[in-house]
Amino acid sequence: MEAELAKAAEEKAKKQQPDKKAKGGKTKLLSKTGTGIVRQWKILKKMVPEEEILHIFDALHWSGYFPPIGVEHVKHFGSDVDWRRSFITTFVNPYYDAFIRWQFSVLRENGKILFGKRNNVYSIVDGQVCADHDRSEGEEVGPQEYVLIKLKVLEPDHGQARHDKMKALLGIYLVPATLRPETMYGQTNCFVLPDGEYGTYYVDATDEVFIMSARSARGLSCQVYKDNEYFTK
Repeated sequence: MEAELAKAAEEKAKKQQPDKKAKGGKTKLLSKTGTGIVRQWKILKKMVPEEEILHIFDALHWSGYFPPIGVEHVKHFGSDVDWRRSFITTFVNPYYDAFIRWQFSVLRENGKILFGKRNNVYSIVDGQVCADHDRSEGEEVGPQEYVLIKLKVLEPDHGQARHDKMKALLGIYLVPATLRPETMYGQTNCFVLPDGEYGTYYVDATDEVFIMSARSARGLSCQVYKDNEYFTK
């Protein structure tokens, strides 16, 4: 199978080869296809010998395997480092680990260390942050920030009473999203898709109802709002 793929790639490279000889042998296309093709597993084999892969489940083994390689790389950069003062934390080195723990404990007690949060791509399936290398596709895609514009739905003027549960709410809002909130000043109309599907979603943190698409509600449910990890129902 691999031989067939390599042959097909080589034939494709020949078809796309430039006519001019001056540009024929040094294109990026040829470096990625044909005889210049490099498989991912070949790259990985250069990083870690096959005999070392047997230790993949031993975390302590890798704490001693990669640091010396990193030291050599840093030396190649010409960095002036006193490697005699290199230490490893955790239980591998209890003496130095106790020193680091003491430092952080003192800093935290004095209010010098704070905990914060940052925007991430979140996986609803896994229930956790989904980093670049955790995805089968969509690498280098970061979180997209939107601003929701709350447009309050007015009371009906035809005298029809709302349901008791609706009356108790603080408000019902249309919540369109925009990437340019600075353009929202002076807006007089809100248009909806004629064939769009919208739902009503209760926001328990604010005791309000948002009218939006299911996709918007799903994304909004993964946000942190007023110290609640999930706030929509």
